[in-house]
Amino acid sequence: MSNNLKTKNNHMKFKLIYLLFASVLFISCERKLRPPDMNGSGPAGLIGEWKFVSTGGTTIASSEMTLAGDKLKIEAIFKYNSTNPKGIYRISSSSIDAVGVAYDYSGIVILNSYENNVLDVSDTTVLPVTPYPPISNSTGYKTVGTDSIAFTTNPPFVQLPNGGTMTSPGGCRYKIEGKKLTLLMKHNSSTTSSTGGILTTDKQNIDVTLVLEKQ
Repeated sequence: MSNNLKTKNNHMKFKLIYLLFASVLFISCERKLRPPDMNGSGPAGLIGEWKFVSTGGTTIASSEMTLAGDKLKIEAIFKYNSTNPKGIYRISSSSIDAVGVAYDYSGIVILNSYENNVLDVSDTTVLPVTPYPPISNSTGYKTVGTDSIAFTTNPPFVQLPNGGTMTSPGGCRYKIEGKKLTLLMKHNSSTTSSTGGILTTDKQNIDVTLVLEKQ
């Protein structure tokens, strides 16, 4: 590979790292209370007032492309947990209402750079405790079997930093253990785009846990 091509690839890697790092931080802010995938014990047990207890999860975002015959991949792994929870969720037979839900979160971002499937660079950044501002929103839902629900309007648990909304309502699975309600979300996506004739494949894997307590 010529020096010019190596330089071009290095610049592209740096650009990908920067953009992906920024995107992961954005994702980290918007995914805190995203719609989960759950494991359950009957829809009747959902109804009531629930105190928000905690949330945590992992988002893995990657971007891949081929330049001058070399396969390049940048991967960002964001892991977080919450503290200082505030707010409640009111669940009726047809809606889930978040009221003043807020918390602080902290975590790490791991950035990995691969060339031809070989790890080239790995770096870990520790994120300081950051407040997530209070949200209040509402969504319609319907139960599916005894351990799942499907959202019929905007998904609950979501507040995007830019004030936008998600395009797909999605759904959840749930697990009730005594007064504890655990919501689990898993979401995977993959998109391909072209810039200047270079194909880029972006993937995202999200795993989020939300814990509530019956009041």
